[in-house]
Amino acid sequence: MTRRGWTWRTWLLACLAGMAFAAQAEQMSLREYGQADGLDNLAARALAQDRAGFLWVGTENGLYRFDGERFERIGAEQGLIEVNALAADAAGRVWVGTTDGLFVLQKGALRRVDREGRPITVFFPQGLAAAGAGRLWVIDGDGRLLVVSSPDDGEHWRVSDGPGAAQAPLRQLESVLATGDDELWLGCGEALCRLHAGQLEVWDAGRGVPRQRWSRLLRSREGALWARSSSGIVQLPAGAERFVERGDAQFVEDPVANYPLLEDAQQRILTAVPQALLRWDGRSWQRFGNDAGLPLGGKLRAMLADREGGVWLGQLGAGVLQWRGYGLWENWSVADGLPRSTVWSIRRSAAPGGQRLHVATGGGLAVFDAAARRFVAAAPDTPAMREVSSLEQDGAGGLWAGTRGGKLLRFSNAAGPQPASVESLDQAPSIYRVQRDRDAELWIASEEGVYRWRTEVAGSRPQLADPMAKGMFVDMCRAPDGTLWFAGEPGIARLAGGRWQPARLLEPGRAGRESAIGCLRDGSVVAASADQRLRRLVSQGDAIVATDITPPLLRGRSVLELLEDRRGWLWANTDAGVGVWNGRVWRLLDQRNGLVWNDTSSGALYEDTDGTIWIGTSRGASHLVAPDALFADGTRDATILSVRSNGVSLPTDRRLRLPWSRGALEIGLAVPAYRDRNGLALEYRLAGFDDQWTVAPHTDVRLTGLPAGSYRFEARAADLERGSRSASVALDFEIEPAWWATRTFYAACAALALGLAWAWSWWRTRALVRAEQRLQALVRERTRELEASQEQLREQATKDALTGAWNRRAILEILEREVGRTRRERRSLTLVLADIDHFKRINDSHGHPAGDAVLREFVARLAGEVRPYDAIGRYGGEEFVLVLPGLGADLGDDHARLGRIHAAIAASPMQAGDTTVAVTCSFGAIGLQPSDQIGAEAMIAAADAALYRAKRGGRDRIEYAQRPFDAAT
Repeated sequence: MTRRGWTWRTWLLACLAGMAFAAQAEQMSLREYGQADGLDNLAARALAQDRAGFLWVGTENGLYRFDGERFERIGAEQGLIEVNALAADAAGRVWVGTTDGLFVLQKGALRRVDREGRPITVFFPQGLAAAGAGRLWVIDGDGRLLVVSSPDDGEHWRVSDGPGAAQAPLRQLESVLATGDDELWLGCGEALCRLHAGQLEVWDAGRGVPRQRWSRLLRSREGALWARSSSGIVQLPAGAERFVERGDAQFVEDPVANYPLLEDAQQRILTAVPQALLRWDGRSWQRFGNDAGLPLGGKLRAMLADREGGVWLGQLGAGVLQWRGYGLWENWSVADGLPRSTVWSIRRSAAPGGQRLHVATGGGLAVFDAAARRFVAAAPDTPAMREVSSLEQDGAGGLWAGTRGGKLLRFSNAAGPQPASVESLDQAPSIYRVQRDRDAELWIASEEGVYRWRTEVAGSRPQLADPMAKGMFVDMCRAPDGTLWFAGEPGIARLAGGRWQPARLLEPGRAGRESAIGCLRDGSVVAASADQRLRRLVSQGDAIVATDITPPLLRGRSVLELLEDRRGWLWANTDAGVGVWNGRVWRLLDQRNGLVWNDTSSGALYEDTDGTIWIGTSRGASHLVAPDALFADGTRDATILSVRSNGVSLPTDRRLRLPWSRGALEIGLAVPAYRDRNGLALEYRLAGFDDQWTVAPHTDVRLTGLPAGSYRFEARAADLERGSRSASVALDFEIEPAWWATRTFYAACAALALGLAWAWSWWRTRALVRAEQRLQALVRERTRELEASQEQLREQATKDALTGAWNRRAILEILEREVGRTRRERRSLTLVLADIDHFKRINDSHGHPAGDAVLREFVARLAGEVRPYDAIGRYGGEEFVLVLPGLGADLGDDHARLGRIHAAIAASPMQAGDTTVAVTCSFGAIGLQPSDQIGAEAMIAAADAALYRAKRGGRDRIEYAQRPFDAAT
């Protein structure tokens, strides 16, 4: 089999495989909200948006409100737990249907609505339908239709049976949809029912409704009615008299499921099946499953289209999912047919009869199948055709493709997937850009230099553009006057008027290269450099004048590709998103906006024929289908969510009068908006006190130290990227004067002055008494000083002047005292006689000052090891006495204690003048028990004998007095 025949078979198989997955759709950019965001329960069952814009989530364990930053649980103190249905009415109220009853949240308060004192249970997900501002349709736990209404704007609620409640079809209801003031659609038994002006119509199999239980209903904006059951979906087109089946093989029987219905801002219908979301495009269902980014696990139980066009999903076990960039972005990855995730270039071929979109990836070339809405391989997977880095139209309906392997591939419109020609670039392992000039000559920017090729000349090959065109060039562009600009490691080079102008660095001596270049319609050029700067270049003869135009938004980011679109907007691919400038302000687009991945690619910015923008990244391609919406008025309103003073919640809808306090007045703010929150900020001010607007660091503003007076707190939402501000919301409050600024306080001050006058007279009579008291105090002070002096003399008489230890007389008195206490209190006593080994050598070798230093350090180390009530005394020379009450030298644990004290001496050398000396010591120890009949002198003698044995035994050891011993020892 020929290579060409094998290639065509491979191409056919790839096309068939693409057709098999025609129901697949692009990637979902999902933001998952869960417990870290305040949503403690992840079994999301119901979603709603109120008039103020807040999102409400009903879960298996509670109701939550989302303000764009965090979820907050509402109604826990009222016992609101298992939420099954939600509805928001035109008056701003939120209705909550739970297993335990029906609740309404209005004016910040949550209360239960009963029928004759009994709770109204709500089990069905579409069991609530708001009709206008003062009426609610409810299907209760028994499947009956109720109507809840108020004659006084919600102060009181009346509950009554719905119309036709006695008729048999209306006794087994499962869903309700209010499509007008006098029209209801209901899922009734195994049919659909229509109540119009009190008249009941049953729509069953005779009118295209299969015998199933219809749990979800939807009226689209074009007037069609949709109904969803556990295994199917039907549509009643506007003006039709019969329902039409709209399901396909993906709609399988799932008796325990209750899948939602939703219409998005583009009038497409969304629903769900096991492990996937489906979207109706008017002809077929697009499938979004796990390969499109939908988390595996629980069923999709709720959907919501917010007022900004965003889509929210409630998934059992996964919490709430926000589909970022919905309606604005489409994302594609290897799951959608791309050969590799890294996208390097995007172009349409100018083929007669239809232009096809091609994408160059790290795994070869792919083409977009618009019918199947996925990519298919456009070339065989061979080494020569991988790592396609650049695409360019060839002028004949085909494409030129440059590869990182130094190959130039030409794909003819008529040749199929196999390239019509393959050309290798001499000594150029990587091609970065290919571009045709106005004369149809092909220019190639490569790792080894800039090449040119007159492709229409038979037998010609690419040639180095100029002897000075060597070096790595990574980008090029063509100016309106035909000048070709090149950027790379050598700097910026030009070909103007057929003359090559050598490359030059924009800043001589600066390390790095020029990384991207873009030609603008006004004749100027924008260049990006490795130093993360953006510069505008203007030609002045042979000179280039560069002006730094780096916006703050792009500082610290590497710009990889530049493009000016037909609107005059400048686009910049970076390593952390895409920057776009509309001539007035910059915006940065990233995953938070819907971009498939923040790490965008060089060469992968393309304006499509319809003005939409394609962006290549290292994880797929993004298609911005509505670029004009980027700079549309994005003003969102701020809301005062809460007010607290000293921990007490206060109303937000009236003027407040507050007592003065040292505590803070806390005002909670929110901006209930959910798309493009990147540049969103809150600003506030105290009008009349500080008229300057301040950006709030977070949504809770704390006002402290305000003096008494009247204030007006104002807050507004600021879109810092678009430069727009919302109208401000205000809270008026008054702070009462502090207690010391009241009339009562002034009266008290007057009374105090009179009291002080009387006190002055009384004080004069007491002056002599106070003088006498001062004299007595002076005498007592002098007495204390004499006593302190006597104590100092006593200490000098009992302490060793050199070491600070007790002297011999004092330590012997302490020993006598402790011996007596041992017998009285029946406890043990240990006496240690310690001697520094070879102390004379220290004096002889290092001098007496060094010996004195050793004695002081010796005592210091002993003191560091003994207890506060132990005593250390200098017995004479280098001998010391340790008196250790409660310690028995005959016991094993106490032996260890003495061992630690002994080891501390030799633990490290001691400082002796300018040198250090290794010092050891010998211990002679005796333990006295209450039954021993010996005195202090005998203990000294016994310890001395033990010390003598320690010295004879080699020193640096402990010897214990040998029993038995008595007074004769």
